[in-house]
Amino acid sequence: MSNEAPVKNLDKVLDLLTYLSQQDEPQNVAQLSRYLNVTRNTIYAMLASLQSRNFVEKSSDGRFSIGYGLLQLVSNYNHQYPFLYTAQRHMQDLSVQMGLPVSLFVYKPGLNCLRLSSTEPTAALSPGGLVHACTTAPGKLLLAAQPDEVIWEELKTNPIEKYTEKTITKPEQILAQIPTYRSAEYAVEFGERFSNSGTVAASIRDRADHVVAAISVFLGAMPSEERLQNYVGQLRLTAARISAELGNFRTILI
Repeated sequence: MSNEAPVKNLDKVLDLLTYLSQQDEPQNVAQLSRYLNVTRNTIYAMLASLQSRNFVEKSSDGRFSIGYGLLQLVSNYNHQYPFLYTAQRHMQDLSVQMGLPVSLFVYKPGLNCLRLSSTEPTAALSPGGLVHACTTAPGKLLLAAQPDEVIWEELKTNPIEKYTEKTITKPEQILAQIPTYRSAEYAVEFGERFSNSGTVAASIRDRADHVVAAISVFLGAMPSEERLQNYVGQLRLTAARISAELGNFRTILI
C-alpha cells in the first residue's frame, strides 16, 4: 500500500504532460484541475516541479504548455536511430515531389510500428504514434523483417482486431505473406485499417542488409494504377538512396 501513492502521483504527472502536449493552446490551472480531477494546490505543486526542469512553460497570462526541456528527451531518444537524420533529408524532397506527407516507421514489440518522423506532423501523422503492423504497408515490411520465432510469438500473444472486412486476422494467413514481403522492397495496403484509405511503403536497409525502417505515404483515396505505381517507384528510389547512404548498396540506383 505504501508504494501506491507515489505511483498514482507519477501517473498524474504523466497524464498532465500528455494532456498539455495534445492541446492547441496553453491551459490554466482550473482547466488542468478539472481534467485530472485533483485540487488546484496539487496542480500548482506538479507544475512547479515540471517548470523547474523546463518540462512545462508558463505564459504571461499564467497559462501552461509543454516546455523546451522535453526536446532534450526527444533528441536522446532519436539518437537510438542513427539513420533518422539521413532519412529526413530525403523524406522532405520526396514529400515535395509527391505532394503527400511522408512518414518514417520502425518496428516495436506488440505488432506495432512507431511513426518516428513525419514531413507534415498533424494529429493523425504526429511522431510517436503507433499503428498496427499487420494492417499497414510499413508495418507489413517491418514485421516480415523480424526473425521467424519473434513473428510467431507476436502473433500468438497479440490478437488482431478486425478493423474492416479486409483486415487479415488469422496468424496463418499473415505468416503466409511473410516470404513475399521479405523478398520485396515495398508493400501496398488499402482498406485493411480504414475502409477507404491505405498506405504504400518501401524498406530502408542498413550496411548489414537488415531492414531497419520503412518510409510510407498515406492514401486518402485509391489512386489509379498508373499513379500507384508512380508512388511505389518514388518510394523505392528514395528508400534505396537512404540505404546507400547507410552503406547498403544491394539495391541498384537508377
